[in-house]
Amino acid sequence: RGDLDWIVMKCLEKDRARRYETANGLAADVQRHLNHEPVMAAAPSAAYKVRKFVQRHRVGVVVGALLMLTLLAGIVGTSWEWAEAVRQKREAARQSRVAQHTTDFLTGMFESIDPAEAKLRDITVREVLDEASGKIGTSFSNDPMTELPIRRTMVDIYGKIGKPDAALPHAEAALRLIQAASGDKDSPEKAQSLEDLGGCLDALGKYDQVLPIRQATLAMDERMYKGDNTNKAAAMENLANCLEWSERPAEALPITEAALAMFRRLQKGDSPEVAQSLSNLGACLDYLHRPVDALTNFQEALAMHQRLYKEDRVEIARDLDMLSYCLFSMGRAAEARPHAEEALAMNRRIHKADHPDVAHCLESLAGCLYYLGRSDEALTNILDSLAMYQRIFHGVDHPKTENLLNDCALALDAAGRTAEALPKAREGLEMSERLNPGDRAETASALNNTAFCLEHLGRWSEALTNYQAALTMSKRLYKQDDPNTALFSFQVANCLRVLGRTDEARQNYQESVAMFERLAASQPKDNKVRVGLAKAHFLLGSFWLTQGKNAAAEKELRDGMNIVESVLANDAVNPSAAKLRLACRIKLGLDHCRVVVRKIFPGSQAENIHLQAGDVVERYDGNPVISTLDLPFLTGSMKGSEAVLEIHRNGAFLRFSVKPGPLGVGCEDQVVPEIKPQ
Repeated sequence: RGDLDWIVMKCLEKDRARRYETANGLAADVQRHLNHEPVMAAAPSAAYKVRKFVQRHRVGVVVGALLMLTLLAGIVGTSWEWAEAVRQKREAARQSRVAQHTTDFLTGMFESIDPAEAKLRDITVREVLDEASGKIGTSFSNDPMTELPIRRTMVDIYGKIGKPDAALPHAEAALRLIQAASGDKDSPEKAQSLEDLGGCLDALGKYDQVLPIRQATLAMDERMYKGDNTNKAAAMENLANCLEWSERPAEALPITEAALAMFRRLQKGDSPEVAQSLSNLGACLDYLHRPVDALTNFQEALAMHQRLYKEDRVEIARDLDMLSYCLFSMGRAAEARPHAEEALAMNRRIHKADHPDVAHCLESLAGCLYYLGRSDEALTNILDSLAMYQRIFHGVDHPKTENLLNDCALALDAAGRTAEALPKAREGLEMSERLNPGDRAETASALNNTAFCLEHLGRWSEALTNYQAALTMSKRLYKQDDPNTALFSFQVANCLRVLGRTDEARQNYQESVAMFERLAASQPKDNKVRVGLAKAHFLLGSFWLTQGKNAAAEKELRDGMNIVESVLANDAVNPSAAKLRLACRIKLGLDHCRVVVRKIFPGSQAENIHLQAGDVVERYDGNPVISTLDLPFLTGSMKGSEAVLEIHRNGAFLRFSVKPGPLGVGCEDQVVPEIKPQ
């Protein structure tokens, strides 16, 4: 194991020729061992000789080694700096080449315009982009890393001008380029390409394709960034947004909240990312039917964006629109309308041509106008919005077009053009079923709107089928209480009442009241829910009157009246609450009204028998008409082939023979003082 072992073994060798020749030879080897010199008994390997040298000259060797390490470090450092300089020089040259090629390409986009044609008409940005798009593949066939930023630029520009269908091929090409360059390796460039592709598909409403892309992007970011990171937080928000549109808002909420918390840790104070994250959280809460909680986030997001930007911005317009929608969903349409108008005006200043943001704001404003009783103005905005979406998406199925078709049906119906409304409602329903054959809130809403039109056309049995389908789907979608489920329930009850199925009608009315009561208890500031509860009470009370249950009827009607009076105490211009309050008072005998004709719908029975604005409807088929809300039930419940309509016109009583079905009139309840006997 060492020198002494070698010396002893040499002394014990059996072969005399291999032993020490003399005692002096042994003594000399022992002395060599003590002097850290190589002993003659050991195998004379190079490593052995070096080790002995180091033992003899420890200080010198250490000093020499340190000098050598210093020299080597200098050489390595110099070499690294030289290599880094070479790398930077090559990268700068590459970037310069990319920039030059990009500049040449973009310049060529405009140089390709035919001067003669340009003199005849304005050349649009879309035309220039489309012309250039076809040349990218051949212009950079041998330089994919130059092609990549060009593709991304095209995605960005097409997206900003509201043309996601044109952006999609560039996003797909960019992803192919980065995958070919990096293979399966994670990289920020690949994550960004996935984000771009997901954004295009999201704008096109292809949510089933977007979800796996959003999940893959977030997984990649989580592998690349172990702590807080803006890219990771943005990927979390994008995934959450996709889950919302995929009818999975409960899964989206914790992801949205985590993204906001991460942004706030990364960026103290006001920032565009925090503001957008607040808006996203508001949208998720609103989707979960928590508009009161959502409102706070929308207001904070708007205030932050307005502090960050003093000029027109897409972000501010979007916040105004979301704030408007939230107020509208709470039944505060009068407050919502100014925000909707401001959002529309700002988007029109930002986008000079057709754009999804403009179309959406037209739709939002139409909802406010419709709710406030300005149905003609609402219809104009809805038709403009629908036409714009159809131009943008070229007739391709899209969730935005689907929603607009349904809104258009409601607006046409409110204008008395129900025969035109029904095809729009059915078209929206068919598009919804094509977009996603399964259960969706949008499909349930489309079923409800189709039923609404059928009801107003007097086709109650068909309406019932669609209402029941909407109710069943809503119950599958929402295992807990939901405002739409409660609404569909009393609409089913209305049909059952008209069709004489009273026990089933009573059960649905009572279920609707019970669900609205639970919702109102959990959301006491949500006026839309409270007005819904008041209407359910009113309808159940009216039903009890037809069954001769006057005490039960009075309780329901008074409960309904008290609710709408509390709503009006804080929202004096709420038209639905005001209309319901009067209806309850009429049924309770507290107010006496005349049902006055205000509008005659074209092609209706009312037009055929020459009813006039100002006529007072007195009786229908022998039954007194004491409220406008009575007419649908009276006309729908008529059993014979004809009925007598009695009206009062300019001091004279007139009688008309009418057929079963709706009259086609717009009426209002006009309060008159009670005439007491002398």
